Amino acid sequence: MQVYSHLPDGTESDSYLLLDGEEGIWIDPSVPLAAFGLPHTPRITAILLTHGHFDHILALEQAARICPRVFAGRADLPMLADPYANASALFGFPPVRYGGEVRPLSDGDEIAFSGASVRVIAAPGHTAGSVVYRCGDRLFTGDTLFCGGVGRTDLPTGSPAELRRSLARLAALEGECEIYPGHGCATTLSHERKYNSWLS
Repeated sequence: MQVYSHLPDGTESDSYLLLDGEEGIWIDPSVPLAAFGLPHTPRITAILLTHGHFDHILALEQAARICPRVFAGRADLPMLADPYANASALFGFPPVRYGGEVRPLSDGDEIAFSGASVRVIAAPGHTAGSVVYRCGDRLFTGDTLFCGGVGRTDLPTGSPAELRRSLARLAALEGECEIYPGHGCATTLSHERKYNSWLS
């Protein structure tokens, strides 16, 4: 199983493809699929959102035409169609609205993928419906946890106290995990436990 990353310099968030052969899951579609520059077009079986902020869903309309199975944390579903809640209007960008069907996720849910599964870890704090996705030893943390930092909590539904609890839960996970955040470079859970003051 391979992870392909698109790490932009502009408004967009990091976007990921988790691929097993020709089958893939697309996490936080902030850019068109063509931006990954793959030599072939994978068969996308699910689109997973770590949370509902606009910079993580800029290409969601296109993504949903490729695969209509879109998932997000239950509490963040309303913000996808609300430019103020998803912060596009707050920062002066063109309003971002997504009104298509999104399947709600709760803590502990599992999404089958190519003989394996992606487990949902509820991680409120950056937003009320933020989630982390775990597939084997890989964590897709969205804006909950970055390399050396964490997401902001001063936007709608953010909560510093909730974020602290979510980070403590991630820090307590057993074993080593690769971390693929919503912004910036990949890291590891052991590195963040050691150097990220939010996890100490």
